[in-house]
Amino acid sequence: MGTINVAELRPGMVLAEDLRNPLGRFLLAKGTKLEAKHLRVLKMWGVVEVNIEGVSQKDVEADTMAKLDPEIIEEAEKTVSDRFCCADLEYLPIRELFRICSLRKAEEISDVIEKEDRDSY
Repeated sequence: MGTINVAELRPGMVLAEDLRNPLGRFLLAKGTKLEAKHLRVLKMWGVVEVNIEGVSQKDVEADTMAKLDPEIIEEAEKTVSDRFCCADLEYLPIRELFRICSLRKAEEISDVIEKEDRDSY
């Protein structure tokens, strides 16, 4: 069981516990297999993270990193480094924020490249 950011959820994942919105309102029961409509509802209700059976945030991030081109990751880290030039990357929370920002930037770059490739055909 692992807490997964709602942006990382995919249809077919199974809830490890009852899901409530930030105000405590019941949304979905433990054991619910997520569908695309559930993902939309979670975002509308302001749910930020969800406990999922058999998956951890590290598993999801490792899977995402494996799908990205190492050159794109390197380019993203260079871009994000400019934003963090005055930050202390030895401080664990800052280093984690840098890692997350780099991953998101790499995904963004990859999406732009894929879109350009589709548009060129």
